[in-house]
Amino acid sequence: MDVKNDMDWSIVLYAWAFSILSFGLAWMFVRSKWLSRELPQDKGVFVQGAFRSNLGIIGIALCINSYGDNGLGQAALLLAMVTPLFNVLSVVVLGHYQASGKGVDIRHLSLTVAKNPLIISIAIALPLSYLNLSLPDLLSKPVESISDMTLPLALLCIGGSLDVSVLKKSSSLSVISTVLKLLLFPALAAIGAILLGFESMTVGIIFLMFASPTAAASFVMAKAMKGNGIMAANIIALTTVLGAFSVSLGLFLLKSYGFA
Repeated sequence: MDVKNDMDWSIVLYAWAFSILSFGLAWMFVRSKWLSRELPQDKGVFVQGAFRSNLGIIGIALCINSYGDNGLGQAALLLAMVTPLFNVLSVVVLGHYQASGKGVDIRHLSLTVAKNPLIISIAIALPLSYLNLSLPDLLSKPVESISDMTLPLALLCIGGSLDVSVLKKSSSLSVISTVLKLLLFPALAAIGAILLGFESMTVGIIFLMFASPTAAASFVMAKAMKGNGIMAANIIALTTVLGAFSVSLGLFLLKSYGFA
């Protein structure tokens, strides 16, 4: 995308605001009296599963499938600007509920975020795009070939790694997190975008990105920060399987009423 000319800060600010809002709502929910007896290592995983979307694989794929190249620019913008925020918020909540009770090691967590390959690639790509610099043909052609292969390969890997048996172990907390991720938060994201007057394609892209299933990386982060890895896997599996239905239904309703 052409960051210098196509950068729409209204979309970015809305995505940031809604990410923080959904994060805060999920955290408030898990702190309520109904869930006060849940284990600390479960609470952090619950919050991360409820707000963190798989933008880089599923979200982009949904936007391309629904809007083609026209929607790719806005989807890529959201991916680039929201992914670092997702990582930081996940670190905050998982660190808060770390089972070790040692608190949050800011230096270690900062290094973890800074070493994230997706964040590194975004940090490199944005200034190159802004300065309108391109790779030489010697590099651009093989990179484009890898790029064309990445999305379908990633989708195949996600499908092949799903373990249906994991779904049988889903706790009530996993189910509630899934409901927030697939139903409540995407609906709020779309309604807010409509009320703010975004054009129909933008509303659809915002909905698709936030309606995407929980990011697979949330399992790795949960395990690394002493969270409940089994519960994180349950949420990923549930949202990935059920998301196919909730996303389709949501986008159908939005398009039926002319909002997407």
